[in-house]
Amino acid sequence: MEGKDLTTTYTNFNYFMNTDAKNSLCYGPGLLEDGALGVPTQFVIQARNKDNLNRASGMDNFQVKITTVPEEGEEAKEIPCEIID
Repeated sequence: MEGKDLTTTYTNFNYFMNTDAKNSLCYGPGLLEDGALGVPTQFVIQARNKDNLNRASGMDNFQVKITTVPEEGEEAKEIPCEIID
């Protein structure tokens, strides 16, 4: 520290463990098969860490891809979505 003063202040901090996808879950009406066609719906992703504790801080990056269930001989079509954290 050659000639520099040490600080005398302090601060509180919080830390969190990273989200673990295998412990996370999702739920809500947007995951049910009998939803109404052409009507917006939603579902929730509950992020959890390796100790299976809920993540309370938010700000995780999720990649969500929603598709139709294709009929035989057709390809699945992607449905646009909005992610709100």
